[in-house]
Formats: sequence, C-alpha cells, structure tokens
Amino acid sequence: MKTLLSLVLIALIVSVAGTSTAFADIKLDSLVNIAMQARSQVKIQLDNSPGASDEIKSLYEQGNSETDLLISAARSGNVNEAKQHFLAAMKIFKQVSVSLSEPQLATLQKAQVDPAVLTNYKNDINRTEKYVGMLKDLAAKNGFTIDFSKVDGLIQNARSSIAENDIQSVERIVGELKTALAELQNAIREQTIRQQNERAKAFANSYVAKIDTMLAQANQLGLSENDIAKLVKAKEDIASTNDPNQIIIKVKRYSINFSIVEPQNQIQRILAETSKLDAKLSELESNVDENIQPKFTAAKELVAQIKSQTSVDEATKLLRLLDSTVKEIENYIQSQSDQLATQTETASKPITKEEQKSSPSQEREQKETTKNQKSPSEISRFEARLAYVESHLDEDIKPKFDRAVPLFSKLKNQETASNADYLRTVRMLDLLLDQMERHIQSTQDSGDDAKTDQSKDKQSQDKSEKKRSSK
Repeated sequence: MKTLLSLVLIALIVSVAGTSTAFADIKLDSLVNIAMQARSQVKIQLDNSPGASDEIKSLYEQGNSETDLLISAARSGNVNEAKQHFLAAMKIFKQVSVSLSEPQLATLQKAQVDPAVLTNYKNDINRTEKYVGMLKDLAAKNGFTIDFSKVDGLIQNARSSIAENDIQSVERIVGELKTALAELQNAIREQTIRQQNERAKAFANSYVAKIDTMLAQANQLGLSENDIAKLVKAKEDIASTNDPNQIIIKVKRYSINFSIVEPQNQIQRILAETSKLDAKLSELESNVDENIQPKFTAAKELVAQIKSQTSVDEATKLLRLLDSTVKEIENYIQSQSDQLATQTETASKPITKEEQKSSPSQEREQKETTKNQKSPSEISRFEARLAYVESHLDEDIKPKFDRAVPLFSKLKNQETASNADYLRTVRMLDLLLDQMERHIQSTQDSGDDAKTDQSKDKQSQDKSEKKRSSK
C-alpha cells in the first residue's frame, strides 16, 4: 500500500520546509524538482481518493499554483521569491497529503487481511529500505554520525511479520518505522545545520585573518588611515556575528562595497605589467644605438626598482615612468628606421644628368672616390660582414639585410656617381650592418656566453677596421 510512502513524503516535506537554513546548499532547480515531485505524488493520492472533499481539491489547486509560481521565479533567477513559493507549496501539499492519508489509515485498520495487503506492505518496506540507503549515502558523504541500527532492525522485523502473515505486528512496526524515519531526518537536519554553521564561521575567520594580515602590513602596503579604519570596522562587524546566514551576507557586502583593493593583488598586477614592458625592452635592444642607450639603461634600472618595491603608490609611480621611457625608446627607434628607409630609397635613385655635371674639384673627388671604390679591402670588409649576418639571418633582421644587399652591390659594381654618393652609401650600409650585428649579439647573449664573447670581439674588430678605413 501507498500509505507509508505518503508519510515518508510528508516527513521529507516537513524536513525541507521546516527551516530556511536548509536552503544554504540547495539550488533553485533542486527546489523546483522537489516541489514537482511532491505535486505529482499528492495528485496521484488525490486521484486515488474519489471521496475527497471540494475543500481538499481547492487546497491542492492552490499548491499547484504555488508550484507554477516557483518555476517562474526560478527561471527568472529570483531566489527569495522562489523560496517563498516553495515553502508555501510544501505546506499546502503537506495538508492535502495528511487529509487524504487519515481516512486511508482508518480504512486499512478495518480491512480484512489478504495476500494483496501483505504484498503492498512488502513493497512499501522495500521502498523505505531504498530511501534509508539514500540517507546513509548522504550521511557518509557529509561525515554525519547517524545511528541507523533502529531503522534497520524495524525493517527486518517487518519482513519477518509479513512472512508470518502477522498483519497486526506489521501495522505496529510500520508506525514505529514512521517515527524512526522522522528521528533520522531530524538528526540529519540538525547535523546539516551544525555543519553549515561551522563552515560559515570558518569562512568568517579566514576573512578576519586576511584583514589582520593587511592591518599588520599597513605601513608596508601604504594604507591610509581611512583604509585602516574600514578594515577595522569590517573585522569587528564580521567577528561579532554568530548567525551563519548573516555572516555570509556581511562578508559578501564587504567584498562588494569595500573600497580597498587588496594591495598584494595590486602589486601582482604591477609586476605583470612590468614584465610585459621588460619583454618589450628585450625586443628593442638590438636596435638601441649610442644615442638612446642611456634611456635604455635607465629603463632597465626602473624594472629592477619596481620588482623590489612593496609600496603600491611608489611602484605605480615607477611603472608610469617605465612606460613613458619605453615609449620614448620605441619612438626613437621607429624614427631612425623611417629615416634609414628614406635614405635607402634616395640612394637607390639613378643620378640625373644635372647631378652628373661637376666642377673640377668635384671631378677630383670623383677620381678619389673611384680609387676608394676600387679598394679591395673595403669591399672585402663589407662582404665578410654581410656573409656573417646572412649566416645568422632571422625574420627580425631580414628586412634590413634585404636593404643592405643592393647597397653593397652598388659599391661592388662601382655604381656611385660621386664621392658624396659613395660616402652616403657606405654610411647607410655601415648603419644597417651595425644594427643587424647588435641584434645577433643580443640573441647570442641569451643563449651562449662563449659565443657572445666571440661576437663582441668580431664587432669590435669590424668597427676598428671601419674607422681605420675611413681615415
């Protein structure tokens, strides 16, 4: 028979609706599922009770309406409204179920014993045993200390009485089993509340400990008196609260409205931005020349200073200065690159007839230029440097290499029209090779110290040779 199942349903409704604290870990979809299951069970019970009064039917319709309102509130995410409709629906279904169960119990007491009745009892006992198994899993999962021996014993006694066709003993045991189930549910509910209280208190204590840490480091973190006062107020307010629900509310309120952003988090963000700027400096280093070198050195020193800072305000100031310095270096390198591109384009243009006309002094310069152009050492030097760069070619220096090759061909094939054109071409080729060699040296520094020393020696020798050739 379904009487015992209905009573278990009622007990479950009471355990859920009896306290608002039970909502702490229940999601809205869980409330909807519970309400819909209760509605379905009560509807089945109502359909199996043709003699039910209009008052009971009207009461059920009210519960049905509250369930629909619960579903609507859950879909819109309105937690408070959903809880209200859930509790109202559970209360109504409880009244309906109790009203319908009372006459059924009276009828059962008067019914004659037959095999069908015993079979129904047996099925009810089986369902109750499964429900008790669910409670055991719940208790084990949450670490609850619950004694299930009484319920287990009653279930076994009920099975024995059913096997002996002792209907009176079965009815008595069913009553005891209902009481034992209610006691189990109360025990689980009490331990659930106690566990929730302990978790809320631990949460509050951890938040207070965090505030204590910030107060202890107030000077190092650069907190103002106003910030310190807010921290103290938050600590006192949270520490003086014992209601777990109020603890959660207050912690969330301070988490949302508290104006202090944790300084440690600010420091971490500043360090992250500093790392990005430091990486950008590494990318720019291969294009740094003697004019911008002081700015580059100052930027690297700023990076080191920021990493050693504990004051948020001071670290923020240094970060702004570092950002400004990096942008200045970027702008300088970009302007040099643009200027070089313009010079390369100018050097590549053919000489006009007017430009080819020269005075006697210019003709003498041109003869000297021709002599320089025919110097094997100059051509060999550039050829060796180009070969060295080409052996270390990567995507960063390839554009410069592509601009340097035609300039070298121009010198090698003696295509410069004047001494000024020759010197301009040599200067641009030297500049491109210097930039590419610095990039190669920077790349080697990050991987192989021994190769770095060789690269520096090579670059030093080339520069010395260039100066001697210029002389």
